[in-house]
Amino acid sequence: MTTADSVDAPPPPPPFAGDVAAAVGEAWPVRVLRWFSRAVTVYWPILLVALAAFGIRVWIQQDWMPECTAEEVAVRTTLDDCYAVGGDASYYRDMATNVSEGNGYTLVNLATLELVPGADHPPGYITFLAGLNTVGLWTLNQHRLALAAVGSISVALMGLLGWRLGGRYPRATGVVAASLAAIYPGYWMADTLYMSESFFIPFIVLTLLCAYRFWRGPGWLNAVWLGAAAGGAWLTRGEAALVLGFIVVGFVVFMRTVTFWRRFAMGVVACAVCVGMMTPWIAYNLSRFPEPIFIAATGPALALNSCDEVWEGDAAGFYSFGCLNRYTAETIAEDGKYTDAGIRSRATEYIRDNLTSLPGIAAIRVARIYGVYAIGDTELRNALAEGRRQDWVQAQQLMYYAMVAGGIVGLVALRRRRMPISPIVGPILAVAASVAGTFAIYRYRLAADTAIMAVCAVGITAAVGKLQRDFGRVQVEHDDPW
Repeated sequence: MTTADSVDAPPPPPPFAGDVAAAVGEAWPVRVLRWFSRAVTVYWPILLVALAAFGIRVWIQQDWMPECTAEEVAVRTTLDDCYAVGGDASYYRDMATNVSEGNGYTLVNLATLELVPGADHPPGYITFLAGLNTVGLWTLNQHRLALAAVGSISVALMGLLGWRLGGRYPRATGVVAASLAAIYPGYWMADTLYMSESFFIPFIVLTLLCAYRFWRGPGWLNAVWLGAAAGGAWLTRGEAALVLGFIVVGFVVFMRTVTFWRRFAMGVVACAVCVGMMTPWIAYNLSRFPEPIFIAATGPALALNSCDEVWEGDAAGFYSFGCLNRYTAETIAEDGKYTDAGIRSRATEYIRDNLTSLPGIAAIRVARIYGVYAIGDTELRNALAEGRRQDWVQAQQLMYYAMVAGGIVGLVALRRRRMPISPIVGPILAVAASVAGTFAIYRYRLAADTAIMAVCAVGITAAVGKLQRDFGRVQVEHDDPW
Protein backbone atom coordinates (compact mmCIF):
# COMPACT_ATOMS: atom_id res chain seq x y z
CA MET A 1 0.00 0.00 0.00
CA THR A 2 1.38 3.43 -0.97
CA THR A 3 1.34 5.99 1.82
CA ALA A 4 1.18 9.74 1.46
CA ASP A 5 4.73 10.05 2.80
CA SER A 6 6.10 7.59 0.27
CA VAL A 7 4.34 9.39 -2.56
CA ASP A 8 5.54 12.84 -1.50
CA ALA A 9 9.14 11.81 -0.83
CA PRO A 10 11.64 13.20 -3.36
CA PRO A 11 11.56 10.74 -6.26
CA PRO A 12 14.80 9.43 -7.76
CA PRO A 13 16.44 11.14 -10.72
CA PRO A 14 15.23 10.08 -14.16
CA PRO A 15 16.74 6.85 -15.44
CA PHE A 16 18.39 8.68 -18.31
CA ALA A 17 20.00 11.41 -16.18
CA GLY A 18 23.39 9.74 -16.09
CA ASP A 19 23.45 8.36 -19.62
CA VAL A 20 25.47 11.20 -21.10
CA ALA A 21 28.14 10.88 -18.43
CA ALA A 22 28.19 7.10 -18.84
CA ALA A 23 28.50 7.50 -22.58
CA VAL A 24 32.05 8.82 -22.44
CA GLY A 25 34.31 6.27 -24.06
CA GLU A 26 31.60 3.76 -24.96
CA ALA A 27 29.43 4.39 -28.02
CA TRP A 28 28.57 7.86 -26.80
CA PRO A 29 26.75 8.99 -29.98
CA VAL A 30 24.33 6.09 -29.65
CA ARG A 31 23.81 6.74 -25.97
CA VAL A 32 23.25 10.45 -26.52
CA LEU A 33 20.67 9.69 -29.20
CA ARG A 34 19.00 7.21 -26.87
CA TRP A 35 18.95 9.81 -24.11
CA PHE A 36 17.36 12.33 -26.48
CA SER A 37 14.79 9.79 -27.67
CA ARG A 38 13.79 8.86 -24.14
CA ALA A 39 13.59 12.52 -23.14
CA VAL A 40 11.22 13.26 -26.03
CA THR A 41 9.15 10.19 -25.19
CA VAL A 42 8.72 11.29 -21.58
CA TYR A 43 8.44 15.05 -22.00
CA TRP A 44 6.34 15.29 -25.16
CA PRO A 45 3.52 17.25 -23.44
CA ILE A 46 5.97 19.98 -22.49
CA LEU A 47 7.44 20.03 -25.99
CA LEU A 48 3.97 20.55 -27.43
CA VAL A 49 3.41 23.53 -25.13
CA ALA A 50 6.81 24.94 -26.15
CA LEU A 51 5.88 24.64 -29.83
CA ALA A 52 2.61 26.43 -29.12
CA ALA A 53 4.56 29.15 -27.28
CA PHE A 54 6.75 29.64 -30.34
CA GLY A 55 3.63 30.04 -32.47
CA ILE A 56 2.19 32.60 -30.05
CA ARG A 57 5.37 34.66 -30.17
CA VAL A 58 5.61 34.55 -33.94
CA TRP A 59 1.97 35.63 -34.22
CA ILE A 60 2.52 38.55 -31.84
CA GLN A 61 5.66 39.63 -33.68
CA GLN A 62 4.29 39.34 -37.19
CA ASP A 63 0.62 40.31 -36.78
CA TRP A 64 0.20 42.16 -33.50
CA MET A 65 3.51 44.05 -33.30
CA PRO A 66 5.33 43.85 -36.66
CA GLU A 67 8.41 45.91 -37.42
CA CYS A 68 7.59 49.55 -38.14
CA THR A 69 8.31 50.95 -41.56
CA ALA A 70 10.50 54.04 -41.93
CA GLU A 71 7.41 56.06 -42.86
CA GLU A 72 5.59 55.00 -39.69
CA VAL A 73 8.55 55.95 -37.51
CA ALA A 74 8.81 59.35 -39.21
CA VAL A 75 5.19 60.48 -39.05
CA ARG A 76 3.68 58.80 -36.00
CA THR A 77 3.96 59.89 -32.39
CA THR A 78 2.80 56.56 -30.93
CA LEU A 79 3.76 53.09 -32.09
CA ASP A 80 1.22 50.84 -30.35
CA ASP A 81 0.81 48.41 -33.24
CA CYS A 82 4.34 48.17 -34.66
CA TYR A 83 7.85 47.90 -33.24
CA ALA A 84 10.81 50.23 -33.74
CA VAL A 85 14.15 49.67 -32.04
CA GLY A 86 14.90 52.21 -29.31
CA GLY A 87 16.44 52.63 -25.88
CA ASP A 88 18.39 49.64 -24.58
CA ALA A 89 17.40 47.63 -27.65
CA SER A 90 19.28 50.11 -29.86
CA TYR A 91 22.35 49.67 -27.68
CA TYR A 92 22.19 45.88 -28.02
CA ARG A 93 21.64 45.94 -31.77
CA ASP A 94 24.29 48.56 -32.58
CA MET A 95 26.97 46.96 -30.43
CA ALA A 96 26.18 43.48 -31.78
CA THR A 97 26.70 44.85 -35.29
CA ASN A 98 30.09 46.25 -34.31
CA VAL A 99 31.10 42.96 -32.68
CA SER A 100 30.15 40.94 -35.73
CA GLU A 101 32.10 43.37 -37.96
CA GLY A 102 35.25 42.84 -35.90
CA ASN A 103 35.19 46.15 -34.03
CA GLY A 104 34.72 44.67 -30.58
CA TYR A 105 32.25 45.84 -27.95
CA THR A 106 32.11 49.44 -29.16
CA LEU A 107 29.61 52.14 -30.02
CA VAL A 108 29.73 55.27 -32.15
CA ASN A 109 30.40 58.48 -30.22
CA LEU A 110 27.80 60.83 -31.72
CA ALA A 111 29.95 63.88 -31.02
CA THR A 112 33.09 62.63 -32.80
CA LEU A 113 31.57 59.82 -34.93
CA GLU A 114 34.37 57.56 -33.67
CA LEU A 115 34.03 54.08 -32.22
CA VAL A 116 34.55 54.08 -28.45
CA PRO A 117 34.48 51.19 -25.96
CA GLY A 118 31.12 50.45 -24.37
CA ALA A 119 30.10 48.42 -21.33
CA ASP A 120 26.69 49.62 -20.24
CA HIS A 121 25.53 45.99 -20.05
CA PRO A 122 27.15 42.56 -19.62
CA PRO A 123 28.10 40.88 -22.91
CA GLY A 124 25.94 37.74 -23.04
CA TYR A 125 22.95 38.97 -25.01
CA ILE A 126 25.05 41.16 -27.30
CA THR A 127 27.30 38.20 -28.11
CA PHE A 128 24.24 36.11 -28.96
CA LEU A 129 22.98 38.78 -31.37
CA ALA A 130 26.44 39.08 -32.90
CA GLY A 131 26.43 35.33 -33.40
CA LEU A 132 23.16 35.61 -35.31
CA ASN A 133 24.76 38.25 -37.52
CA THR A 134 27.76 36.01 -38.11
CA VAL A 135 25.60 33.19 -39.49
CA GLY A 136 23.80 35.58 -41.82
CA LEU A 137 20.76 36.56 -39.73
CA TRP A 138 21.17 40.34 -39.79
CA THR A 139 17.66 41.75 -39.98
CA LEU A 140 15.56 42.82 -37.03
CA ASN A 141 12.81 40.41 -38.04
CA GLN A 142 15.26 37.49 -38.10
CA HIS A 143 16.57 38.45 -34.68
CA ARG A 144 13.07 38.65 -33.23
CA LEU A 145 12.20 35.23 -34.64
CA ALA A 146 15.34 33.85 -33.03
CA LEU A 147 14.22 35.38 -29.73
CA ALA A 148 10.84 33.69 -30.20
CA ALA A 149 12.74 30.41 -30.40
CA VAL A 150 14.69 31.33 -27.26
CA GLY A 151 11.38 32.10 -25.56
CA SER A 152 10.02 28.67 -26.47
CA ILE A 153 13.16 27.10 -24.97
CA SER A 154 12.43 29.03 -21.77
CA VAL A 155 8.92 27.56 -21.81
CA ALA A 156 10.28 24.02 -22.17
CA LEU A 157 12.77 24.56 -19.35
CA MET A 158 10.02 25.96 -17.13
CA GLY A 159 8.04 22.80 -17.83
CA LEU A 160 11.01 20.69 -16.70
CA LEU A 161 11.30 22.78 -13.54
CA GLY A 162 7.61 22.27 -12.79
CA TRP A 163 8.06 18.55 -13.48
CA ARG A 164 10.88 18.38 -10.96
CA LEU A 165 8.81 20.17 -8.30
CA GLY A 166 5.58 18.30 -9.01
CA GLY A 167 5.50 15.77 -6.19
CA ARG A 168 2.42 13.58 -6.74
CA TYR A 169 1.72 15.15 -10.14
CA PRO A 170 5.01 15.85 -11.94
CA ARG A 171 3.61 15.70 -15.48
CA ALA A 172 0.63 17.90 -14.67
CA THR A 173 2.79 20.41 -12.80
CA GLY A 174 5.24 20.54 -15.69
CA VAL A 175 2.51 21.19 -18.22
CA VAL A 176 0.94 23.89 -16.03
CA ALA A 177 4.32 25.59 -15.51
CA ALA A 178 5.07 25.51 -19.24
CA SER A 179 1.61 26.84 -20.05
CA LEU A 180 2.03 29.75 -17.65
CA ALA A 181 5.38 30.58 -19.24
CA ALA A 182 3.88 30.35 -22.73
CA ILE A 183 1.24 33.00 -22.07
CA TYR A 184 2.88 35.25 -19.46
CA PRO A 185 3.10 38.76 -20.99
CA GLY A 186 6.33 39.54 -19.18
CA TYR A 187 8.01 36.74 -21.11
CA TRP A 188 6.64 37.28 -24.59
CA MET A 189 7.07 41.05 -24.32
CA ALA A 190 10.81 40.49 -23.82
CA ASP A 191 10.90 38.28 -26.92
CA THR A 192 8.85 40.75 -28.95
CA LEU A 193 10.56 43.97 -27.86
CA TYR A 194 14.14 42.77 -28.39
CA MET A 195 15.16 42.94 -24.73
CA SER A 196 18.03 41.11 -23.03
CA GLU A 197 15.60 39.48 -20.60
CA SER A 198 14.59 37.12 -23.41
CA PHE A 199 18.10 35.62 -23.27
CA PHE A 200 18.25 35.93 -19.47
CA ILE A 201 15.14 33.92 -18.61
CA PRO A 202 16.34 30.47 -19.80
CA PHE A 203 19.51 30.80 -17.73
CA ILE A 204 17.50 31.71 -14.63
CA VAL A 205 15.25 28.67 -15.12
CA LEU A 206 18.36 26.53 -15.63
CA THR A 207 19.77 27.93 -12.39
CA LEU A 208 16.66 26.87 -10.49
CA LEU A 209 16.72 23.44 -12.16
CA CYS A 210 20.36 22.96 -11.20
CA ALA A 211 19.63 24.16 -7.66
CA TYR A 212 17.02 21.44 -7.13
CA ARG A 213 19.28 18.91 -8.85
CA PHE A 214 21.99 19.86 -6.35
CA TRP A 215 19.55 19.39 -3.48
CA ARG A 216 18.66 15.89 -4.67
CA GLY A 217 22.30 14.95 -5.22
CA PRO A 218 24.71 17.32 -3.45
CA GLY A 219 28.02 16.75 -5.21
CA TRP A 220 30.88 18.58 -6.84
CA LEU A 221 29.65 18.17 -10.41
CA ASN A 222 26.17 19.42 -9.55
CA ALA A 223 27.76 22.40 -7.80
CA VAL A 224 29.66 23.14 -11.02
CA TRP A 225 26.43 22.94 -13.06
CA LEU A 226 24.73 25.33 -10.64
CA GLY A 227 27.56 27.85 -10.92
CA ALA A 228 27.68 27.53 -14.71
CA ALA A 229 23.94 28.17 -15.10
CA ALA A 230 24.13 31.22 -12.84
CA GLY A 231 27.24 32.37 -14.71
CA GLY A 232 25.33 32.32 -17.98
CA ALA A 233 22.61 34.43 -16.38
CA TRP A 234 25.17 36.83 -14.90
CA LEU A 235 26.73 37.37 -18.31
CA THR A 236 23.32 38.68 -19.39
CA ARG A 237 22.08 40.60 -16.33
CA GLY A 238 24.01 41.73 -13.30
CA GLU A 239 21.53 40.69 -10.60
CA ALA A 240 22.01 37.00 -11.40
CA ALA A 241 25.04 36.93 -9.10
CA LEU A 242 22.70 37.86 -6.24
CA VAL A 243 20.35 35.03 -7.23
CA LEU A 244 23.16 32.49 -6.90
CA GLY A 245 24.34 34.06 -3.67
CA PHE A 246 20.96 33.76 -1.96
CA ILE A 247 20.48 30.18 -3.21
CA VAL A 248 23.93 29.08 -2.03
CA VAL A 249 23.49 30.73 1.36
CA GLY A 250 20.16 28.93 1.76
CA PHE A 251 21.73 25.57 0.97
CA VAL A 252 24.76 26.15 3.19
CA VAL A 253 22.62 27.18 6.15
CA PHE A 254 19.67 24.80 5.86
CA MET A 255 20.79 21.66 3.98
CA ARG A 256 21.32 18.80 6.42
CA THR A 257 22.09 15.84 4.16
CA VAL A 258 25.84 16.63 4.10
CA THR A 259 28.21 18.18 6.62
CA PHE A 260 28.43 21.93 6.95
CA TRP A 261 31.99 22.21 5.65
CA ARG A 262 31.27 19.99 2.67
CA ARG A 263 28.24 22.01 1.60
CA PHE A 264 30.19 25.21 2.27
CA ALA A 265 33.00 23.99 0.01
CA MET A 266 30.53 23.03 -2.72
CA GLY A 267 28.93 26.47 -2.43
CA VAL A 268 32.36 28.03 -2.91
CA VAL A 269 32.86 25.86 -6.00
CA ALA A 270 29.54 27.02 -7.47
CA CYS A 271 30.41 30.67 -6.85
CA ALA A 272 33.93 30.18 -8.23
CA VAL A 273 32.59 28.72 -11.47
CA CYS A 274 30.17 31.63 -11.80
CA VAL A 275 32.90 34.21 -11.19
CA GLY A 276 35.25 32.35 -13.51
CA MET A 277 32.79 32.70 -16.38
CA MET A 278 32.66 36.48 -15.85
CA THR A 279 36.43 36.92 -15.36
CA PRO A 280 37.39 37.23 -19.07
CA TRP A 281 34.87 40.06 -19.49
CA ILE A 282 36.18 41.83 -16.39
CA ALA A 283 39.77 41.53 -17.63
CA TYR A 284 38.72 42.80 -21.05
CA ASN A 285 37.03 45.86 -19.54
CA LEU A 286 40.00 46.66 -17.30
CA SER A 287 42.22 46.70 -20.37
CA ARG A 288 40.20 49.23 -22.37
CA PHE A 289 38.86 51.91 -20.01
CA PRO A 290 40.96 54.60 -18.31
CA GLU A 291 38.88 54.25 -15.12
CA PRO A 292 38.05 50.81 -13.69
CA ILE A 293 34.84 49.30 -15.08
CA PHE A 294 34.34 45.69 -14.09
CA ILE A 295 31.07 44.19 -15.32
CA ALA A 296 29.08 47.20 -16.52
CA ALA A 297 29.19 50.96 -16.27
CA THR A 298 27.19 51.98 -13.22
CA GLY A 299 27.18 55.76 -13.65
CA PRO A 300 24.13 56.14 -15.93
CA ALA A 301 21.94 53.75 -13.93
CA LEU A 302 22.88 55.47 -10.69
CA ALA A 303 22.33 58.93 -12.16
CA LEU A 304 18.88 58.04 -13.48
CA ASN A 305 17.57 57.45 -9.95
CA SER A 306 19.54 59.98 -7.90
CA CYS A 307 17.83 63.36 -7.92
CA ASP A 308 14.88 65.09 -6.29
CA GLU A 309 12.50 64.25 -9.15
CA VAL A 310 12.59 60.52 -8.32
CA TRP A 311 13.21 60.68 -4.58
CA GLU A 312 10.01 62.54 -3.79
CA GLY A 313 6.62 63.21 -5.32
CA ASP A 314 4.62 61.04 -7.70
CA ALA A 315 7.71 59.70 -9.51
CA ALA A 316 9.43 58.47 -6.34
CA GLY A 317 10.99 55.07 -6.94
CA PHE A 318 11.18 55.43 -10.71
CA TYR A 319 13.80 57.12 -12.91
CA SER A 320 14.25 60.36 -14.83
CA PHE A 321 16.40 61.14 -17.85
CA GLY A 322 16.44 64.69 -16.55
CA CYS A 323 18.70 63.50 -13.73
CA LEU A 324 21.08 61.76 -16.14
CA ASN A 325 21.17 64.70 -18.54
CA ARG A 326 21.97 67.12 -15.74
CA TYR A 327 24.82 65.00 -14.36
CA THR A 328 26.14 64.43 -17.88
CA ALA A 329 26.20 68.18 -18.59
CA GLU A 330 27.95 68.88 -15.28
CA THR A 331 30.54 66.19 -15.96
CA ILE A 332 31.36 67.51 -19.43
CA ALA A 333 31.46 71.12 -18.23
CA GLU A 334 33.68 70.47 -15.21
CA ASP A 335 35.82 67.54 -16.40
CA GLY A 336 36.00 68.40 -20.07
CA LYS A 337 34.62 65.04 -21.22
CA TYR A 338 32.01 62.39 -20.49
CA THR A 339 33.18 59.70 -18.07
CA ASP A 340 31.31 57.02 -16.19
CA ALA A 341 33.31 57.83 -13.07
CA GLY A 342 32.35 61.51 -13.27
CA ILE A 343 28.63 60.79 -13.54
CA ARG A 344 28.83 58.15 -10.83
CA SER A 345 30.62 60.47 -8.41
CA ARG A 346 27.97 63.18 -8.81
CA ALA A 347 25.12 60.72 -8.33
CA THR A 348 26.88 59.24 -5.30
CA GLU A 349 27.33 62.72 -3.85
CA TYR A 350 23.57 63.28 -4.09
CA ILE A 351 22.93 59.99 -2.29
CA ARG A 352 25.39 60.90 0.48
CA ASP A 353 23.66 64.24 0.94
CA ASN A 354 20.30 62.48 1.34
CA LEU A 355 21.23 59.36 3.29
CA THR A 356 18.35 59.77 5.73
CA SER A 357 15.90 59.40 2.84
CA LEU A 358 17.63 56.36 1.32
CA PRO A 359 15.80 53.63 3.31
CA GLY A 360 12.45 55.15 2.45
CA ILE A 361 13.11 55.49 -1.28
CA ALA A 362 14.58 51.98 -1.41
CA ALA A 363 11.40 50.64 0.20
CA ILE A 364 9.25 52.53 -2.33
CA ARG A 365 11.23 51.04 -5.23
CA VAL A 366 10.76 47.51 -3.90
CA ALA A 367 7.08 48.13 -3.16
CA ARG A 368 6.57 49.43 -6.70
CA ILE A 369 8.31 46.48 -8.35
CA TYR A 370 6.24 43.96 -6.40
CA GLY A 371 2.97 45.74 -7.09
CA VAL A 372 1.97 46.95 -3.64
CA TYR A 373 2.55 50.71 -4.04
CA ALA A 374 1.14 53.21 -6.57
CA ILE A 375 -0.03 50.33 -8.74
CA GLY A 376 -1.73 52.26 -11.51
CA ASP A 377 0.98 54.91 -11.65
CA THR A 378 3.73 52.27 -11.86
CA GLU A 379 1.92 50.46 -14.67
CA LEU A 380 1.53 53.70 -16.62
CA ARG A 381 5.15 54.74 -16.12
CA ASN A 382 6.39 51.31 -17.22
CA ALA A 383 4.28 51.49 -20.36
CA LEU A 384 5.38 55.01 -21.29
CA ALA A 385 9.04 54.74 -20.34
CA GLU A 386 9.56 51.29 -21.85
CA GLY A 387 7.53 51.84 -25.03
CA ARG A 388 5.05 49.11 -24.14
CA ARG A 389 1.34 48.97 -24.70
CA GLN A 390 -0.44 49.77 -21.48
CA ASP A 391 -2.89 46.90 -21.88
CA TRP A 392 0.07 44.52 -22.14
CA VAL A 393 1.55 45.88 -18.92
CA GLN A 394 -1.81 45.62 -17.16
CA ALA A 395 -2.22 42.03 -18.36
CA GLN A 396 1.24 41.22 -17.03
CA GLN A 397 0.37 42.62 -13.62
CA LEU A 398 -2.97 40.83 -13.41
CA MET A 399 -1.31 37.51 -14.18
CA TYR A 400 1.49 38.33 -11.75
CA TYR A 401 -1.00 38.81 -8.89
CA ALA A 402 -2.69 35.51 -9.77
CA MET A 403 0.68 33.74 -9.79
CA VAL A 404 1.54 35.19 -6.39
CA ALA A 405 -1.69 33.77 -4.96
CA GLY A 406 -0.98 30.36 -6.45
CA GLY A 407 2.65 30.61 -5.39
CA ILE A 408 1.72 30.95 -1.72
CA VAL A 409 -0.16 27.66 -1.96
CA GLY A 410 2.81 26.15 -3.78
CA LEU A 411 5.28 27.23 -1.12
CA VAL A 412 3.16 25.55 1.54
CA ALA A 413 3.06 22.38 -0.58
CA LEU A 414 6.85 22.39 -1.02
CA ARG A 415 7.45 22.79 2.70
CA ARG A 416 5.03 19.99 3.51
CA ARG A 417 7.08 17.78 1.21
CA ARG A 418 10.26 18.96 2.96
CA MET A 419 11.62 20.46 -0.24
CA PRO A 420 13.85 23.56 0.01
CA ILE A 421 12.39 26.92 -0.87
CA SER A 422 15.66 28.87 -1.03
CA PRO A 423 15.78 28.45 -4.85
CA ILE A 424 12.34 30.11 -4.95
CA VAL A 425 12.98 32.78 -2.33
CA GLY A 426 16.49 33.53 -3.64
CA PRO A 427 15.43 35.27 -6.89
CA ILE A 428 12.73 37.22 -5.05
CA LEU A 429 15.26 38.56 -2.55
CA ALA A 430 17.81 39.20 -5.31
CA VAL A 431 15.36 41.33 -7.27
CA ALA A 432 14.43 43.26 -4.14
CA ALA A 433 18.09 43.95 -3.36
CA SER A 434 18.82 44.98 -6.95
CA VAL A 435 15.78 47.22 -7.38
CA ALA A 436 16.37 48.88 -4.00
CA GLY A 437 19.44 50.45 -5.59
CA THR A 438 17.98 51.17 -9.04
CA PHE A 439 14.32 51.70 -10.01
CA ALA A 440 11.04 49.86 -10.47
CA ILE A 441 11.03 48.58 -14.06
CA TYR A 442 8.86 45.47 -14.32
CA ARG A 443 11.28 43.64 -16.59
CA TYR A 444 13.82 43.83 -13.77
CA ARG A 445 11.46 41.54 -11.84
CA LEU A 446 11.50 38.62 -14.29
CA ALA A 447 13.93 36.52 -12.25
CA ALA A 448 11.47 36.68 -9.34
CA ASP A 449 8.53 36.11 -11.69
CA THR A 450 10.22 32.92 -12.88
CA ALA A 451 10.46 31.53 -9.36
CA ILE A 452 6.90 32.62 -8.55
CA MET A 453 5.62 31.00 -11.75
CA ALA A 454 7.24 27.67 -10.93
CA VAL A 455 5.85 27.53 -7.42
CA CYS A 456 2.45 28.73 -8.68
CA ALA A 457 2.28 25.64 -10.91
CA VAL A 458 2.98 23.55 -7.82
CA GLY A 459 0.18 25.35 -5.99
CA ILE A 460 -2.33 24.82 -8.80
CA THR A 461 -1.74 21.08 -9.08
CA ALA A 462 -1.60 20.70 -5.29
CA ALA A 463 -4.95 22.46 -4.92
CA VAL A 464 -6.57 20.46 -7.72
CA GLY A 465 -5.13 17.26 -6.28
CA LYS A 466 -6.54 18.12 -2.86
CA LEU A 467 -10.00 18.58 -4.38
CA GLN A 468 -9.68 15.29 -6.23
CA ARG A 469 -8.66 13.46 -3.06
CA ASP A 470 -11.55 15.02 -1.17
CA PHE A 471 -13.95 13.66 -3.80
CA GLY A 472 -12.17 10.32 -4.11
CA ARG A 473 -10.93 10.77 -7.68
CA VAL A 474 -7.17 10.97 -7.17
CA GLN A 475 -4.78 9.14 -9.49
CA VAL A 476 -1.14 9.53 -8.56
CA GLU A 477 1.29 9.61 -11.50
CA HIS A 478 3.64 6.78 -10.51
CA ASP A 479 5.12 6.34 -13.98
CA ASP A 480 6.98 9.63 -14.24
CA PRO A 481 10.78 9.45 -14.13
CA TRP A 482 11.46 12.25 -11.66
